[in-house]
Amino acid sequence: MMTDSGGAATDSSRRVQHPSGESPALSWLVELQRGDAGVRARLRRARSRVDALMEPKAIQLAQRVGRLSKSSRASDEEIGVALDLARVLAHVKTHDGAKRVMQQAGWQTFAGDRRESDAGKDAPALSGIRFRRLLTTEAGEPLVAAFVRLVRQLKGTVNVPELAWDFLNWSHPTRGARVRSKWAFDYFAAGTPASIANNTSTDDEGNT
Repeated sequence: MMTDSGGAATDSSRRVQHPSGESPALSWLVELQRGDAGVRARLRRARSRVDALMEPKAIQLAQRVGRLSKSSRASDEEIGVALDLARVLAHVKTHDGAKRVMQQAGWQTFAGDRRESDAGKDAPALSGIRFRRLLTTEAGEPLVAAFVRLVRQLKGTVNVPELAWDFLNWSHPTRGARVRSKWAFDYFAAGTPASIANNTSTDDEGNT
């Protein structure tokens, strides 16, 4: 059963908000983990969007994040990304809102010119090589695989609202670059510039 150590809201509104707000993705995951274990297992095993479409629960997530509704203008690709997200979230065990994803996976103090092998407890859980590979991964099956590996690297404990928001915006023509910039600053423990934080927190992901 998933715990919510970050105290995040679990309102099931139609929009996936930025991590500072309400998160239908988190409430969806809570319901998934409380429901039929077989559904979660099948989503973990799903190897394509077609596989995900066989699970009504994955379609429900696409509805909740605003990609499938009467008023939605989402493209087929954007709907597919929401189905991909269901496959990724099925691997999450626990929500922890205390840190952003790359603050958890990256350097614990500013990396500077230190080598990972000399950093001791400050060394990142995710190696620099894997991080650089992740940052250049494009949407589709490669991104699903990369995010699943990241979740496993973090032992299934992640900031669910942020992970969902960033995954859905990863390839957006404007928000995508800001998401990746935020991940880089967080990974190297360099702080987050206000321009990035402010822009991501005011964007409405639900209409992408």
